[in-house]
Amino acid sequence: MPKQYSDYYLPLLEKHRLAASLTRTQLSEKALGRKDARIINQWENQKKRASMKSIQLLTQALGCQPEDLTGCDTTMRAKLEAAGKRIVERRKLLKYTQAHVARVCGLSFDRMHRTEQGQGLTLELLKDLSGALDCTVGFLAGDIPLEFFELEGRRIEAKKKARLQGQANMCFECQHAYAGGCPWVTRFEPVNGWTVSITQKSTNETTKIVYCPEFKAGKIPKVL
Repeated sequence: MPKQYSDYYLPLLEKHRLAASLTRTQLSEKALGRKDARIINQWENQKKRASMKSIQLLTQALGCQPEDLTGCDTTMRAKLEAAGKRIVERRKLLKYTQAHVARVCGLSFDRMHRTEQGQGLTLELLKDLSGALDCTVGFLAGDIPLEFFELEGRRIEAKKKARLQGQANMCFECQHAYAGGCPWVTRFEPVNGWTVSITQKSTNETTKIVYCPEFKAGKIPKVL
């Protein structure tokens, strides 16, 4: 069975179990109603995720909150998952397939699947989806502030930029390349302020972009 978005690792479980002076077997019996030290061990060593139902039982036994065991905001995760469900419901109401919405929004099928689970939602993506699904951004966002999605977009872009900087195929992942605004892609003219590494092999010369100040992580061009 695939892991659900609402399943969590419990990196802080052992800390709270020891604070409560419980063995793994005792905690299992107290929270789950059975002697199963193995599952507690798996959770503590992050070899297995725990469902929200299991987490609620653990918190009742340990007298703490879900965030104390997961180390993350489970409330926001639940809200994002609900946003993903609204996307699915709206798509099905319009009788659109995942593939159709993915093409309209310029997403890969895998990205569309994760989007409907509430993962990787950004303000730009919500705007694209609201256009494709003929609804408002506010409807898809629910009670999550739009500022959250804007910040999430910046975080994702910064992470992608850090990962891609230095790769030879950086141009193929840049919005300026698709938009025709890159002097290197359009005219083979160096970008002002960039850093490159040139490798000469026989008669072939390879230019690897180490850093480009104009780089902006892009995506698949949208279908008009």
